[in-house]
Amino acid sequence: MDRKLTVKEMKEICRDIFNKESQEHNLDLVPYPVTIIGYYTDFLKKMNYSLIKHPGLITLPSVASGACITDDDADSIVIFLKSVRRIIDTKDKMSWLVEVCFHEIYHAIQRTFDKYSYDNFLNRIGHYNGTHLDYRLKHDNYSFEIGANLYSITKTREYLKENYPEVYESEKEYLDSIEKEYIYDYLSYDPVNSVDRSIAKLRKDHKKIDDIGSKYDKISPILGIFLNDDVEFKSMSEIINDEKFKKLDNRTIAAFFSSKAFLEEVDMSKLSTQELGLIKEAIEYTKTMYNNQSKLLDKTKFLNEESVEYLRIKRTLLTRSAALAALFIKKTNNAIGNTINKARNEKARIEHANNMDFYLEKTKEQINNKSRGFLSISICYLLGFIISTATIIYFLLVR
Repeated sequence: MDRKLTVKEMKEICRDIFNKESQEHNLDLVPYPVTIIGYYTDFLKKMNYSLIKHPGLITLPSVASGACITDDDADSIVIFLKSVRRIIDTKDKMSWLVEVCFHEIYHAIQRTFDKYSYDNFLNRIGHYNGTHLDYRLKHDNYSFEIGANLYSITKTREYLKENYPEVYESEKEYLDSIEKEYIYDYLSYDPVNSVDRSIAKLRKDHKKIDDIGSKYDKISPILGIFLNDDVEFKSMSEIINDEKFKKLDNRTIAAFFSSKAFLEEVDMSKLSTQELGLIKEAIEYTKTMYNNQSKLLDKTKFLNEESVEYLRIKRTLLTRSAALAALFIKKTNNAIGNTINKARNEKARIEHANNMDFYLEKTKEQINNKSRGFLSISICYLLGFIISTATIIYFLLVR
């Protein structure tokens, strides 16, 4: 836009979006489009949040453009009308404001997902896996943020086309550029690695919490389908015969049966042909996913590491600075860098992705062995039947 939006105009846009989305998705949303001053003097006082219980609320305006704050009855959504983001952008984009609204609304929609759905599972383990620092540096690598980004960019286009077509045309190039980033994040997301990270964290926490199994439902009930109370994998027969297993998306099953933790622990020689077939399908699906990701990365190889990292961290001045600082630390490979990157072992992730062929061949070999064994047994039964029949016929003829 050629002129800056007034606070009043921004509030009207926010409330219009929230009203329509609340009706469409049957959500109980409480919108709070506020300035930073209004956030501290009005919102926090009115909502009476415990800053001891939610200490992050104190610094929220410095690290976010908006937030979906959940309680038992409703979702309070804060949209910062004048955030730190304004320091960076010299051009005041209406599309940015609209996008933030839809992004935070989608976080409320995510709460309505079925607890056994693929998206809800990835969202829940993402929350469990995340650390404050990792979330700030890798904000757009989290499944729940990827989903919110994709929803927001689609809805922003629709909203502007319908209500502000001239604004849409003037800001279309901007929307195109961030949409490419969001699609990149979506296509390069690794659900298998997310499962491996959650299992590793659960096993680490198990050393401090005896009844870690009781925490599964709080994180995601899907964990209890695959893992026992000692955070070890259940037997294949126990997993696939669980009634809740039938509720799972094939992508969820593939993420578990292709995980490094599972493939390193399962004794394939003890599995049935049916069980091996399930693992084979999972590995084939994951292998295809990794191949597609590899092609995607090849298309962006002209961008150097600094460019990719900088483009993808865009929400606030603080996260941009933190991302660039972390990138410098990573380059120097010092002790602090190792600590920051400890939560995400990219080398191990890539190594496991490259091992899909090995695990696939191993599974096929076991299936072939089982099939040959079954064929041998079948031949023996057939020969026995022929010999028995011939013997009976012989005695009948002799008599």
